[in-house]
Amino acid sequence: MRKISVLGLAIISLIVLNGCAQVTEYIPNINKGPNYVNTHNLVVSYVNRGVDCYNIGLYDQAIAEFNKALGIEASCAAAYYDRALAYDKKGLFDQAIMDLNNALTIDQTYVEAYYTRGSIYLANKKEYDHAIIDFTKVIEIKPTYADAFNNRGIAYEKRGQYDQAISDYNKAIEINPTYVQAYSNRGIIYIKKGLR
Repeated sequence: MRKISVLGLAIISLIVLNGCAQVTEYIPNINKGPNYVNTHNLVVSYVNRGVDCYNIGLYDQAIAEFNKALGIEASCAAAYYDRALAYDKKGLFDQAIMDLNNALTIDQTYVEAYYTRGSIYLANKKEYDHAIIDFTKVIEIKPTYADAFNNRGIAYEKRGQYDQAISDYNKAIEINPTYVQAYSNRGIIYIKKGLR
């Protein structure tokens, strides 16, 4: 029979408690302190731990890890972005938007931050003008982002701007001809407009 060391038992316990094996990979480096790892690696370790916690639904723990990263490196756009995702999952949309604003102040080309902020404005805040601005920025940076066209189309539709919505749905379909949701959204507008 194979014996397990006390350290092995502690790691197994930690895996069971946290529900995430990946979290344990980063703990040894962090516990050795700043003399062992440079600041950048420490920030990356905290961000990775936060992402691991987020991925298993431990949003409060994820936020705590991102806070640690930002306490060391306040200009880490990824930590702000990832913390925004956790805030979004918790329904804390204003905090999520603030973090996305911070990420975009650091990196004005952060496509996913614009997309996520636009999605929060669209689905949760019902601020369609802001959503359109963010999805337009995504499209400027990445013109083949079919989801941005689809979501901007939804925002236009919510504002009653059906022609602009149809145009965006058409573009989403042109980029991705198998984009079922864009076909469905366009069909709904055709019905609303009395077109067949």
